[in-house]
Amino acid sequence: MARILLRGEEPTTAETFQRVAKLYSPEELKFAQRMLREGRLDGGRYRAVNNNCGCFFGVMAVSRVGLPSDDDAVRRQKIVAMELSNDGNAILLEQFFGYIFPGDKPKNSKYALKADRWFTKAITGKAV
Repeated sequence: MARILLRGEEPTTAETFQRVAKLYSPEELKFAQRMLREGRLDGGRYRAVNNNCGCFFGVMAVSRVGLPSDDDAVRRQKIVAMELSNDGNAILLEQFFGYIFPGDKPKNSKYALKADRWFTKAITGKAV
């Protein structure tokens, strides 16, 4: 059950993640979670470098490559960006993922562990 926000109350980063995750397919979320679990996420980068994915939205953009078509992936990413451009809380995700560095995995990073749990909840609908 979703938490009801009081007037003027900001959603948590976890709540923002769950809302944003609904804009992506389960396959895209699973790809991003796999990158996280393999320690290939670099939250300090806004593009893929040496097969390491970048920030949260960069990871999600990369996850779309190879899905229906690359043109479709770019188009969908632009739609997501437009949806989020007016959402000041989306920056919380970028800031949070900025604490995940190459080699960070759920077993050695509290940020990666928390993100892994968020991905699991978004994919399965069940909290971990």
